[in-house]
Amino acid sequence: MLSWTKDESVARSFLKLRHSVGQELINAEIYGSKNIEVDLVYPHNGSKIEGAAYKAKCMEDKWDIYGWNGIIYFARSWTGEIIYKAHIKVSDTNFSIYKIEYQPDDYNAQDISFVKNNVHFLIKCLAFGNIYPHKVPVTLVSEKDIALYSFNLFGHNCWYATFDEILDTIVKIP
Repeated sequence: MLSWTKDESVARSFLKLRHSVGQELINAEIYGSKNIEVDLVYPHNGSKIEGAAYKAKCMEDKWDIYGWNGIIYFARSWTGEIIYKAHIKVSDTNFSIYKIEYQPDDYNAQDISFVKNNVHFLIKCLAFGNIYPHKVPVTLVSEKDIALYSFNLFGHNCWYATFDEILDTIVKIP
């Protein structure tokens, strides 16, 4: 699938955001946001997490990820809209996410696990460069609906869809 927009301002926004390191997101709010406490841990070398962790290279990449002041920002690459803010602690061997601020939507209102599953997927797939499954809502039954949902949310970085939790998934590549 390919992505494009008929809205010239969205295309300009995407191109402008390719030069951002995310500093404009510091102190930005997610309007109507909610918070959940989580315990997600990832290996890390202990260095400060600042700047761009992942930048969309084309319009089929749907996310930009930035870290500033103990927060990882997950923003839509076309508009710069912040969807998730992961509050982190960094140690010598890892970083942990203890709280996620998120933008409520129809899917996470029905199942709050989408928030932490989506953040986990974005870190594993985009920031770490792994091929990884993503969780889809059980309300999507046809392959076409699952494919459209997946591509709209994750672009060409959605490899495998599952209805299951993905937090403890181990992917083995033959």
